[in-house]
Amino acid sequence: MKKYFDQLTQSERRVVVIVALVTFIVLNVWLVWPHFSDLKRERDRMTSAQITIEMYRKELAHKREYEAAIAKFQTEGAEVQPEDQVIHFEREYRDRANQNGVIILSNSRALTHTNEFFLEQDVGLTIQAGEKQLVNYLFSLGSGDSMIRVQAMSLRPDPSHQQLSANITIKASYQKKAPAPRSTTPAKTVAAAAATKPGPPAVPGAKLTPVSNKPALPIVK
Repeated sequence: MKKYFDQLTQSERRVVVIVALVTFIVLNVWLVWPHFSDLKRERDRMTSAQITIEMYRKELAHKREYEAAIAKFQTEGAEVQPEDQVIHFEREYRDRANQNGVIILSNSRALTHTNEFFLEQDVGLTIQAGEKQLVNYLFSLGSGDSMIRVQAMSLRPDPSHQQLSANITIKASYQKKAPAPRSTTPAKTVAAAAATKPGPPAVPGAKLTPVSNKPALPIVK
């Protein structure tokens, strides 16, 4: 290479050097310089990943606390009761009325509303009680494992002005049961089972008579 370079004139050498320098700069601008920030970007990604991992580790360290809190909420009635509990709705609000000295004068017919996940029942009550008994009754409806709540209420004094009369609407929510899976037995399997069903046992000594598809001839007397 040096031999060929020595044969060039000074001006030719200058042109070769300039062309080589321009080529070097172009290649760097095209291939090298765009990747100068790659190292910093990868370091930033590693830092972000480390922060995320540390956050997950901190949350996992609280797993026992979260499980204890969930168990506490479940025991306090945070779960919605299953659909089977709907039949106990009337007995529930009547028992709590008796326990708190509240008289149920009348009740409307229970109405049922449903959606994809929940089934709700609401009923209107006309009750009579003292102020303290009424407050205790309303409080007891939402306590324990009951999902009963008061939706609407109107108050007025009774004719003797010794007690309160109230019209209240109470509502209860229940989880709907998951639909039972449908049978996946294909029709062909049923047909095959019917086809392979054994017939009546053969009688010893009995002769088989072929069945003809021809119409029977009329009997002439």
